[in-house]
Amino acid sequence: MKNLIIWALLLCILGGLGFLGWKIFFPDEKEKIRELVTQLDAAADISPGGKPLSNLNAAGALTDLFTRDLEIVVDRGGGRKMQLKGKDSLLQAVMGAQNMGAVVNVQLKDPVIELLDGDRAKVQLTAMANQQAGAQPIVQMLDIEIVKDGGDWKVRKVGTMETFKRLE
Repeated sequence: MKNLIIWALLLCILGGLGFLGWKIFFPDEKEKIRELVTQLDAAADISPGGKPLSNLNAAGALTDLFTRDLEIVVDRGGGRKMQLKGKDSLLQAVMGAQNMGAVVNVQLKDPVIELLDGDRAKVQLTAMANQQAGAQPIVQMLDIEIVKDGGDWKVRKVGTMETFKRLE
């Protein structure tokens, strides 16, 4: 009886380790998307003063997370919108900000992931950006379209969520 309990315990441990290994080596699609959001959060910070090659490398790490036909339309407040189309325009905007000495600390919080089909997903999250230490952060709710591109999840479209609308 004692051997049976030991074997059952070992079998449960091996089963648990097998399940954990499966989850680590074969994550589900939502986990892959969550990892993309984590990478985007890490790569979105802009800091000046680096060497040109390291600035280009940092900007390239960010743009690698987007598709070639990306579209970004974000409300800047006061009725102004920032619009970028294509990976090259994003690279130019990031490099320009680095060269001008801009410091931007971005945090992406509370992602809600919805799988639309096998190759598309929607992520809604809160983005907080600080441009100066101690300043009031800019907070935006973002609606992000993510697609599979060459087997990897990449950002295709970013827009400001319309949280309140005036009823007419």
